Amino acid sequence: MLKPMFDCILVKKMDEADKSTGGIALVGNEAKDRFERGIVKAVGPGRRSNQDVLISLTVKAGDKVMFDRGIGVPITVDLEDLHAMFEGDVRFIIT
Repeated sequence: MLKPMFDCILVKKMDEADKSTGGIALVGNEAKDRFERGIVKAVGPGRRSNQDVLISLTVKAGDKVMFDRGIGVPITVDLEDLHAMFEGDVRFIIT
């Protein structure tokens, strides 16, 4: 597995299912058209401020997230299709 640098993260896109296994609607049609969902696989240590203070990331490996459709650079790591992006590209953490 690759270890991202700074505030970069690796995300595996989730299937575009409309409902969970319990039948609960996950996102509306408008959100489905605009956002993609994924699971964070790896995160960098954070970025440095102008005063050289480490600013840790909010997302962590295992978090389910939503991000704008088309964001991220597709890469393949260990035969797994992932997207490399910045933490700032994440719009929501799904709780």
